[in-house]
Parts: sequence; C-alpha cells; structure tokens
Amino acid sequence: MINRPDSLRIARTFAAPRERLYRAWTDAAEMARWYSPADGMTLSIDALEVRVGGRYQATSGMPGETPFVEAGEYRKVEPGRLLEFDMSLARGGTVFSRTRCTVEFLDRGVGTQLVLTDEGDGAGEHATGWGPALDHLAQLLG
Repeated sequence: MINRPDSLRIARTFAAPRERLYRAWTDAAEMARWYSPADGMTLSIDALEVRVGGRYQATSGMPGETPFVEAGEYRKVEPGRLLEFDMSLARGGTVFSRTRCTVEFLDRGVGTQLVLTDEGDGAGEHATGWGPALDHLAQLLG
C-alpha cells in the first residue's frame, strides 16, 4: 500500500471471479452490504448510475451523529475491468476532501486482484475508510 497525503494505492486479491467483484461495486443492493467505512455505521446508497457521466451518492455515519455524504461522477467505465470516478466527501454540508479514484479488476487464477488508487486532496487519509470497507467486501464475497 502507498499512503501519502495526496495518494493512496491498495492492491488486494479476493477469492471471487472478476465479474462477481465488479458487480459488488456496481449494484446498489450489493454495495450497501459492504461499502460502510466502519463497523457500526449506517449506510445508504442514495444513487448509483454506473456509466460515464453517471452520478453516485452514499450516506454513512454512526447513529446519532452528523452523517458523511460521499458523492461523485463516473469518468471511465469498462465493465468488468475498470471504474474511475471523482469523489467528494462532506459532513454537515462542508466538503473536506475531493479525490479521483480508479478501481481495476484483474484476473488472478481463481480470484481477482482489485487495485484501488485514490488521488487528490486528503486521499492518504482515506485508508482508514477503505481498509474496513474492503474487509466488509471480503466477508460478503466469502
């Protein structure tokens, strides 16, 4: 993992076919089951339009606290292979981070390697959210 203030890169292999892993990123019901950045947080996928120019939005937070709102727009979509999207994070109406994320899906034997690159303002701090979310994804995929 590379972790700088403006860049984060995580490579992780999952015991699932590429198409299954990609679906977990592109189906709202599936995404709602794993995308939470911490145990105990509530999460809703408010919008998920996986196409170039399509929007997405997720709201998450601990019960009783001001929620985080993550919103973005897809820049590149190569089904089963690549997602690239701009992402902003806000809390209480104030945006505190803007990044561009690239998610690559690579065949690795019977599994799939996911390579996530998050670059921009505050990206290096996102490891605290991406790590638990990817752990949740691994649990979902079994």
